[in-house]
Amino acid sequence: MELDKWRDSLLRAFPPNRFTGVVSIHGECDDGIALLGELPGKSWDQISSIFVHENSLSLPLLEPDALVAFLPAWLLRSAENVDGASLLPDFHCVFPLTRQPRARSG
Repeated sequence: MELDKWRDSLLRAFPPNRFTGVVSIHGECDDGIALLGELPGKSWDQISSIFVHENSLSLPLLEPDALVAFLPAWLLRSAENVDGASLLPDFHCVFPLTRQPRARSG
């Protein structure tokens, strides 16, 4: 899929809305501090590719509503990053979205 079509698909699926919820509860680490400094009050389409690249492994630090609000910025960056040899988005976007099986009790 062409990048412009991908971007349009993301805009339709995730209309950019200003996020006013809790971004992260991880203000004690550098990655959490970066998220808390950049994301509050913004929509996903206002997040620069540079910020996403520099914080590419920070998705797991986002609170669930913030993940939904900002995931498209990371997905778009992954699509921009795909080279001719790779058909998969960057690992950092796929890994946090995989579900871990629940441990069985008893």
